[in-house]
Amino acid sequence: MVKALAIALLAGCGSFEDPNVVIDLRVLAMTADPPEQVVDVSQTTDPVTLLQQIVPAQVCALVADGNFQRDLRYTLTLCAPASNDRCDPGAPQHVLATGVTPDPDTFPPPPLCATINPDGNLLGVVLDYLNNEQ
Repeated sequence: MVKALAIALLAGCGSFEDPNVVIDLRVLAMTADPPEQVVDVSQTTDPVTLLQQIVPAQVCALVADGNFQRDLRYTLTLCAPASNDRCDPGAPQHVLATGVTPDPDTFPPPPLCATINPDGNLLGVVLDYLNNEQ
């Protein structure tokens, strides 16, 4: 029993990559402007009133890809948050932007941005979130 415990402890002492060194494609940060919006929502709030409280927001991603020098094809999709950080294919979602950007490791990094407009696409995502909120 002691031998098995010692082996398990040694197996857990592996090394991790340096978090300051990006070795594969990843999103490092996201920003939004405005950073947050507070809206009044109740059981009786109608969709038009809800959308009238929201202003357009610009969202941007900072991406790094340490392995390659290449252009990147991207898609920014708006959806309600899921438990696995991915959009549920069966839930409402809206593609905000798609395109190709130059190598993200150039300086300054190319902007990867899109605008979330207060329209029916946003409303579908918000209502899905509110209806499924635990």
